[in-house]
Amino acid sequence: MKYIKFLILSGLILFIGVQSFDVNAQRRSVVKKEVRVKKVTKRKVIRRHHRTPHYHYRNMPRWGYWVSVVPPEARVVRHKDVKYRYLNGVYYRPYANKKFMVVAAPQGMKTKALPVGHKRIVVRSRTYYYYYGTYYQKNVMKGVVSYETTKPPVGAKVDALPEGYEEMELGGAIYYVLDDQYYKEIVTGDGENDVHYELVNMSKSS
Repeated sequence: MKYIKFLILSGLILFIGVQSFDVNAQRRSVVKKEVRVKKVTKRKVIRRHHRTPHYHYRNMPRWGYWVSVVPPEARVVRHKDVKYRYLNGVYYRPYANKKFMVVAAPQGMKTKALPVGHKRIVVRSRTYYYYYGTYYQKNVMKGVVSYETTKPPVGAKVDALPEGYEEMELGGAIYYVLDDQYYKEIVTGDGENDVHYELVNMSKSS
């Protein structure tokens, strides 16, 4: 009789153990499935297209660059007793060491034709022509058309800046400082043409 009771008790213990193992195995299977589902789940990551601001001018000299010899095609343009050299939107200022520096165009300088590749922009109903960091306005005097360099207008949105800027981040936004002017990067999409740079008034932004 004792032997029979022992067999019955052993069978119950074995049965309970098997059921417990099966339940735990099922739980582990569920956990593994849940983990596996998490691993294959993908989140859509939006990546901002980013290119250098001087991308369109990448083959041109940077502002502040020194040269010993200017291109032979450059012509002399006198402005306030300084004989600049000018070639398709690039201004070279002479210095006493017989070298030239690529500089921002002095305001008030006139040219008969706009640089090849210029962009027409409108700011507060005024038309400007932009190229390589320089803004021009059209003048007509006695039937003669000329284009005069002018102060960069706040609110202008351009597609590129000449190399020679300083990059900084303020309040989570990216700015490029060129000739003491602040341009804020504006990204409207993922394409190459969806990046612009807006000239802002930092006295109001700060």
